[in-house]
Amino acid sequence: MIMGTANQEQHPASAIKKPTDFSIDAIMRKDDAAATAADSRHNIMFGAEGEGSMGGTEDLDIEVDVVETSEPEDLAANRYHRRSSVDAGTGKQNGTANGSKKKRCRETVSASSEDGDRTPPPHDSAQATSKNLATMLAKCTSPDLASTECYLESVSKELWSKFHELGTEMIITKTGRRMFPTLRVCFRKLDPNQKYSVLIDIVPVDNKRYRYAYHKSSWLVAGKADPPAPHRLYTHPDSPFTGDQLHKTFVSFEKVKLTNNEMDISGQIILNSMHRYQPRIHLVKWRGMVTDLDAEMYRSFVFPETVFTAVTAYQNQLITKLKIDSNPFAKGFRDSSRLGELER
Repeated sequence: MIMGTANQEQHPASAIKKPTDFSIDAIMRKDDAAATAADSRHNIMFGAEGEGSMGGTEDLDIEVDVVETSEPEDLAANRYHRRSSVDAGTGKQNGTANGSKKKRCRETVSASSEDGDRTPPPHDSAQATSKNLATMLAKCTSPDLASTECYLESVSKELWSKFHELGTEMIITKTGRRMFPTLRVCFRKLDPNQKYSVLIDIVPVDNKRYRYAYHKSSWLVAGKADPPAPHRLYTHPDSPFTGDQLHKTFVSFEKVKLTNNEMDISGQIILNSMHRYQPRIHLVKWRGMVTDLDAEMYRSFVFPETVFTAVTAYQNQLITKLKIDSNPFAKGFRDSSRLGELER
């Protein structure tokens, strides 16, 4: 007891320094405020192990003597490790995610640009193809015909437009089948006294062969075109016309027949099945029977809505229905279909 008292007298309470708080939480909080966290922790741990009391190092006392925490050191350590792991993981993940997003964004923009340059939207592409085709196929070799106008007769134009929306199909047979809708055209700005021949021919739209996809209800490219069929011109049987006659009425090609018989000798227009075609109207300054169009003074006219696919049997059921409803020669089909509906 005496010795204890002596020790207390030698070391009064005021002279005993309060132990420094070495809790992980205190170090963590100070590390957040300090610029060099790792060095601070190293210095603190070195002083605690090597010097025992920190009385001679005032700087360390200032850095470490922070607000005390009531949280046990083991919990504080766990919280510190969790926070460090989350911070490190989040930073890494965010960096990776940002990098991935940027990479994906660059790839997407690049792909979009390439696709845009390579393949325009389907609707725009079809319109562009029709315009380009009309420009290529519409020719004029006579200055006198440069101002001449040709247009589809109103009823015929309306019907062709309806079929064009669905994808017009024309039946071809060995014996020949008439076109429906029928091409009916009108002319303006002709010399009333000049005689003219009016002809029609039908040329391929492209060098492809097509097939109809029933599950998609659309035409798809099936491969390269078959060898072209012999090209033929069909002269309207009432030719020649005077300019005055052409101004007063329309010219109808209802007698034109389409065939897939390459041995045909009756003058029918020969086509390949499952190929797309564009009819052309030719107005020729009459000099006699036309055998070589390039040797004549003429002008050609093209109507993009008259493009069709040659078939041996209708592929699209909507085309079949529209033809039955619109064709005056299909009265028997209409009657039989209505009878069937009544019986059902």
